Amino acid sequence: MTSIFLSHSKEDYNIINVFRNAFNGTEVYPVLMEYEKFPNPPWTAIKNTIENSSALFVLLSNNLKISDFTQNWVSYEIGVADEANKEIWVFEDINNQVIFPLPQV
Repeated sequence: MTSIFLSHSKEDYNIINVFRNAFNGTEVYPVLMEYEKFPNPPWTAIKNTIENSSALFVLLSNNLKISDFTQNWVSYEIGVADEANKEIWVFEDINNQVIFPLPQV
């Protein structure tokens, strides 16, 4: 099976469900990791999971910008994927552009 790491805001459950449903019944499964659910240090588990995934999907939404904490984690995940030479795909609502720096993408 192939895994895709979804970098996201936990508030975006509707968007997350779209991706879960899109991969349902395929050989691809989306990986979602919430920082709060991991023992310290969570960055090790997140880094290893991204490195073992085929790609990183960044789900941009206004929810991402609400929290500096979430923005920092998404930036971290993008950096890990870039360092691991993973493909990075960015998804955002075509009608709602989100201004968020993505220097590696």
